[in-house]
Amino acid sequence: MSNTLESLLQRMSAGSVTQGWGAVAVFARDKINMLLRQEFINNFGRQRWLPLLTGSHRVISASGAVAELADIQLGTPQLSFETASLSDSRAVVRMDIVAGRYLSRQKGANVPAALLSSSSITHAQGFWLEMDIDLSMAIGEVDRRGRVVLDLSRAVGVRCNLAGDDQATNELLAELFQRQLARLAPDRSGFQVGTLNLKRYGPLAPVGFRLLTQAAPGARIKEALNYGDGAVVVFLRLRANIVDGRFPPTADFPYLIPSDTHSPGPFSATFVLAMSMRLHLLTHPLEALEDLQFPNGHRFGEQIREVPADLAVFGNIEPTQDSVYIEPSAAVLRPGQSKQFTVRLGNGTQPATQNWRAVSLESHTEQGHGTINGGRYTAPAPDQVGHDTLTVVISADYEAQGGTRSVSTQVRVVYDSMSITPRLASRVPQTVSAPIRLAASSLEGEAVTWSLRGPEQGELAVTADGQALFSPAAHLGRTSIEAQEVEASGNERRQASLLLVSGQQLLGVQAAQTRGIRRSAGIQLQADASLLPGLPRRWRLLSGGGSVSASGLFSAPAEGITASSVVLCEIVDHDIVLASGYCVMDMSEQLEEEHWKDISQFTLRVKGGLDDERRGSLYANGYQQLELEVLVETQLVGEQPIPLNAWELNSITIVENRGDQCVEGIDPQEQGIPETDVEQWRTWVQRNRFELASPGQTRSDQAKDANPSRRIVPRYLHSRLGSNTSVTFYAQFQRSDNLKFERSTDKSELYGTVTVTSQAIPAFSPEYYKFERKRVDGGGDPGGPDEDDFDYHLRTVDYWTLSYRPPSLNSVRFETLEFVAEGALDALNRSMVAWESEALWEEMFSWTGYIFDDPQSATDDSAYVQFDDDLEKLVKGSEESNDERNFPIEIDRNFFQPGTLVITLHRSDRVAYVPASSSEQSVPLISPVRDKLSRPLMVVLRDRQGNVHKRRISFDAPANLGHRNRLSHVEFDRYVDSLGVPRS
Repeated sequence: MSNTLESLLQRMSAGSVTQGWGAVAVFARDKINMLLRQEFINNFGRQRWLPLLTGSHRVISASGAVAELADIQLGTPQLSFETASLSDSRAVVRMDIVAGRYLSRQKGANVPAALLSSSSITHAQGFWLEMDIDLSMAIGEVDRRGRVVLDLSRAVGVRCNLAGDDQATNELLAELFQRQLARLAPDRSGFQVGTLNLKRYGPLAPVGFRLLTQAAPGARIKEALNYGDGAVVVFLRLRANIVDGRFPPTADFPYLIPSDTHSPGPFSATFVLAMSMRLHLLTHPLEALEDLQFPNGHRFGEQIREVPADLAVFGNIEPTQDSVYIEPSAAVLRPGQSKQFTVRLGNGTQPATQNWRAVSLESHTEQGHGTINGGRYTAPAPDQVGHDTLTVVISADYEAQGGTRSVSTQVRVVYDSMSITPRLASRVPQTVSAPIRLAASSLEGEAVTWSLRGPEQGELAVTADGQALFSPAAHLGRTSIEAQEVEASGNERRQASLLLVSGQQLLGVQAAQTRGIRRSAGIQLQADASLLPGLPRRWRLLSGGGSVSASGLFSAPAEGITASSVVLCEIVDHDIVLASGYCVMDMSEQLEEEHWKDISQFTLRVKGGLDDERRGSLYANGYQQLELEVLVETQLVGEQPIPLNAWELNSITIVENRGDQCVEGIDPQEQGIPETDVEQWRTWVQRNRFELASPGQTRSDQAKDANPSRRIVPRYLHSRLGSNTSVTFYAQFQRSDNLKFERSTDKSELYGTVTVTSQAIPAFSPEYYKFERKRVDGGGDPGGPDEDDFDYHLRTVDYWTLSYRPPSLNSVRFETLEFVAEGALDALNRSMVAWESEALWEEMFSWTGYIFDDPQSATDDSAYVQFDDDLEKLVKGSEESNDERNFPIEIDRNFFQPGTLVITLHRSDRVAYVPASSSEQSVPLISPVRDKLSRPLMVVLRDRQGNVHKRRISFDAPANLGHRNRLSHVEFDRYVDSLGVPRS
């Protein structure tokens, strides 16, 4: 369906389309999915990959079938909008299943379990997980940034195809995946789609938003070329808005991404400013457009601007100089293969790369990581891979403005270049005549040919997609068990064994090893001796290579195709088979990596804490961190050190001793626990911007780091418990071989736990706040009476510096600043004004600005004094003259120290009086601005320890002589934040 720029502009010319909102921003699917791919890969470098299904899990169907999953890994989440309706924020999310193993067995009463299917999963096999998710909004309590988030823990309606045509099992597997997704901690489950800076104060700055999803025209039709296409639609309330607009919008709301594929297109983003807001563009920048930000430094790139009624800006989500990525963004390699990687900035240039690292998440030893030199990565040799698939995180440190930064990409090292699935499949008596579907794939994407080997037990047909369908012969119902080998040939050859079982298998057969059997290996099989004891057992090879002795010793073949062998054991009496059973022996050329066996040391300490680092404390403000140190040392296996691998290290969690409750991770965009969070404790794997608690003297860790069996990781604890309460914690992690949890309390009685006191937020004493005035411009005698500074100097600038200096500290450094409103109906102001009197002829006037240097602000706030955007409507000097009312005003760095708030007080004797709206004087049009700026300043400051300081700053009381010359401050309790939300 056509949705060209021309047709869209014609539709928009009929009137405003924003439906009462200040602006609307729209982001198209393709660019969102590109950003999600980058976020997913970068999360590996941030130690935030999905810890999903790294061990065995089971589901049991009504028929008794058991499905077992092991080491399942999911790929990048990708959005699709075929179900989007513009009535909610729902989208379809699809994630490929890229690695793992899948088995299914048939359970029966009093009979051994029969193996139905066995597959080793690779990305090329096309398995997927699909779900429905409502995109959500999140607003950071500290940085006041609004985020559009894809949160996998909120998935519903999960679907998968892992069990092929067996829909009943697929539904059970999907339920299992949904339960696992729901357990994901916030630091693992969320992916950012876009962000909004909600901390600006101009009339066109965003202060709130709502979001919906919308399908593109025609994208709901499954046969359409654009099936699933669509966009995220963000409805913005700007500061000049009084209320939100219509939500959800009416059904005729247009799809605002033009479909043009040639110049001036293509387009991936659109921004529409309501026609009612356009007047503000004469005096203010379009901050809402500037404040649209995307992951990895991407920004809205304008291509064309039109004014059909609203102001419409069409463009693309584009990289900037701050964007950085590694080329190629992903790679699949065979053992021993190499690939060159390069760091590039958004403009295509290469930064000076300092250091490259390669870490395999599955490998326990250095050899399993491979090597990297100057960006050239070489995968480990075949005998060092040790797994079907390795996930290797390639990271590079590079120099950027502000210091050294890191970027990551991902490599998959796949042992087999060709795979067949299932490697083993069987049909039990109830389904012996049902067809068996097979699929094969190769890394090079070569075509596959299919053939039957050995006696043919049915027919093989090649499907339209190049895969195969085996239909068992009708006569199989008269036999007990038969086998059919199917071969797939491409760049290599692989075989599948199909078992056709028409009789009940009553004899249990077991072996010490059935998977990953090397060439020429000998494996002793054991048959159940309790069934018909005393009768002889007869062993024979039913399918595949190798041989089996009369005593059940299986000898793997010395050469040939990697495949499965099926060994049959029969109980016979006078050549009559009374019972039988089988065992599947899965061959592999790869040598499985050795896993560590036991732990010699597992401790938890408070870094720099008291009582030999067994005790610590932190403020219960949610943002101060207490650093905990987890140390795990494994025992040698023979003479070889085998430490924890990255998966195991990443599973380390802190657990509350009473009740064994795991402390969940925080949303890393929050940097702590917001006031609205129901959790009292959370942890994070990284430092945040605030000062650590208990940063005492610490021992040297060099000796510990030199031990190859030892791994040391930090965990940062946050609290909102308060009341000076002490809680005991221990550490635990999950083994990658058997999913068993290891606890620090099991290995160390003395250092297995730590006790942490959550201290009440201090009551800040009014006498320790300092509000000190310094004359910066306009003359005055520092040693003379204060009144002389005002009476004899009428055009002046004073810096009033607010700090908090208790006796025990030199000063408490303020880290963040937010202006808020006192009441829900009050306009938020960042400057104050006052005349000497309310006389019509009054010209003696004062106004304020402010200086605050937020070290992590995205804007440069250290060059000029900041003012309320409406202030210039009252105060405006002559651009030609050296007027003290000219803007902007540079900061005098001699009178400002970072970590303090400075309120600048400016005085003039030539600003014409403007009455307030409540005045009995004739009311000019500008009086609402006077009303707004006559209110006191409400500031919320957060200090370096994460504690909040709420101060109400005002001129002296109007009844006091010279009230406009001095400032004062008091504490306040309730307020409305910059988004209009009541807080305490």
